[in-house]
Amino acid sequence: MVFALANPLLWAGLAAALILDWRLWGSGFGLVPGGGLLAINILLTYLAMIGPRRRGCDDLSPYGLTVVLYWALVSWAGYRGLWQLITRPFFWEKTTHGVTGSRPCA
Repeated sequence: MVFALANPLLWAGLAAALILDWRLWGSGFGLVPGGGLLAINILLTYLAMIGPRRRGCDDLSPYGLTVVLYWALVSWAGYRGLWQLITRPFFWEKTTHGVTGSRPCA
């Protein structure tokens, strides 16, 4: 959950560094942390795309491009859960399972 809460803060820090021209360690290493953030996200998106291909589910591979949206939704859910923990600590929001059937890939 900590990573879900940190993700929007990291993206906000990168956006602020780009907009305000913040520098880290002088002028030579200005966007190294932001470059690392972008590189990690590109790598994880690539892995989300090749995972289904290795299992023989080629039709699911393009959905790996939506992984950034998925992380945004996970962050939203994390902040919602944190808010519920603070405001209603004994509330349990249950999820109905088994509503849809699973289909084999390819």
